[in-house]
Amino acid sequence: SRLDLRGQTGIDLGAEPLSLASLAAETPAGLVVGTRIDADEKIRLRAGSDGTGDLEIGARLASDEIELVAGSGNGTDLAARVMLSDGARFSATASDAAPGSFTLVQDAAIGATSAGVPNTAFPSLAVFGGSVAGMDYALRSKGASVRIDDTSAVAGSNLTLAGDTGVDINGNLDVAGLDLETAANLSGSVASSGDVTIRGPLSLDGTGAQSLSAEAGVLAATGAISKQGAGALTLGGRQ
Repeated sequence: SRLDLRGQTGIDLGAEPLSLASLAAETPAGLVVGTRIDADEKIRLRAGSDGTGDLEIGARLASDEIELVAGSGNGTDLAARVMLSDGARFSATASDAAPGSFTLVQDAAIGATSAGVPNTAFPSLAVFGGSVAGMDYALRSKGASVRIDDTSAVAGSNLTLAGDTGVDINGNLDVAGLDLETAANLSGSVASSGDVTIRGPLSLDGTGAQSLSAEAGVLAATGAISKQGAGALTLGGRQ
């Protein structure tokens, strides 16, 4: 069955595993997932739609498409976040491999922040079974920033990043595709086997030579690309 749940004061998903065609659950309150959910098509969970509640995942979600949302998304709320506690695991419907598509959207920052600033720790490879290669992977902070300090955590993915106050990538990216939807800073280089799309200003702040390579794909930029400091900048793509 396809189950769509809406709860103004909260949603209780129960203590028994769920097996469905699809699941959509949305509430202004906090939402805790403590039991396994399998869905053939899609799982979409949203908490804190008024900007106050968190979405806490402490169990396995198995579906080919998983979307986790916390917060209002209005650009001014900064607190609501997705929390991955012990037991959190994301996989495809019929295997232990990563899902085909995984999206995490929240008001709070994603990745490391200054002390006291609400954030979600960057998801580790362990929650995806050890690899995100080939997965469509989107991370968006609607009220703050996205920061990647360990680029191996996104290696091989079709990666989309967006931060209301920017995106910081510390290190080299080796991906299947890259879409930077907002302003970003990059300290390393990008090697992508597919398209690279830069929609906002991109500041390359590494201390040496840097490159942006789409290899067999298209390198497209509607935002300005600037190289800060010494070192050459190399751009490459199919066209």
